Amino acid sequence: MITFVLGMAFATLSINFFLMFMPIYEVGTAGIILFFVLIWVPIQEISKLLAVWIYAYRSRFFNSVIDGAVYGAAAGLGFAVVMNFLLLLGQQFSESGILIEQIVRFTLIIAPLQVLFSAFAGYYLGLAKFNPENAGPIVTKGLLIVIVLRSFYDIAVDLIQARIPAEQTGIVFSAQIDALLIFGIIFIPILMVMLFRKLSAYSTLYRETIHSCAEEDTGSDIEIEPQETTQLEDLRGLLDSGLLTYDEFEELRSRL
Repeated sequence: MITFVLGMAFATLSINFFLMFMPIYEVGTAGIILFFVLIWVPIQEISKLLAVWIYAYRSRFFNSVIDGAVYGAAAGLGFAVVMNFLLLLGQQFSESGILIEQIVRFTLIIAPLQVLFSAFAGYYLGLAKFNPENAGPIVTKGLLIVIVLRSFYDIAVDLIQARIPAEQTGIVFSAQIDALLIFGIIFIPILMVMLFRKLSAYSTLYRETIHSCAEEDTGSDIEIEPQETTQLEDLRGLLDSGLLTYDEFEELRSRL
């Protein structure tokens, strides 16, 4: 809940930066690209990670890599709620259909994308917490992946919205909502699969390590020293990669 509220707070602060740099957006296609790649997307994704880092990252409840994705998703949802509300305040709705479009945007596309992008970056934040020696590169890698993917999405949707007249479309409401939905339908499953594969790989490796250690603990005493050495090396590799926390490492090592 606190992370969700912090996500809302950072969204409120971020809107001021967006307004400052809006003249860049209005220059043309080059300005649009620069605005999204250097301002719009990085500020949003960094703000959502800060919302996690300020409280959840430092709390005792953040005790596994997967928690990074969970808290990242919470921050992303809070951020999305405020951003959509502020965008609604800044628009004039001459027809009820326009308001419905915005509701569809938020419910089907904007909120899920904000949650998935921040969950993806949050996963890397979780890896960084439990691999402090390489924390900087890990967080940077996660942010860069998210910034590249989201920048591509935002730029593509924005440019299509600006160039397709509403009368040439008719899938849902207008050209603007059509572009958002079409690209969203493509991007959301891709992000879900990417995130699921990372979390699944982490969970599988963790369970296999615990199972292997348990078998060694109840198995034969023959060649115990070489087996202990191999198991310990495997555990240290998992710890260095961020797939195990220090507490998990000590617990598993005690079973060898």
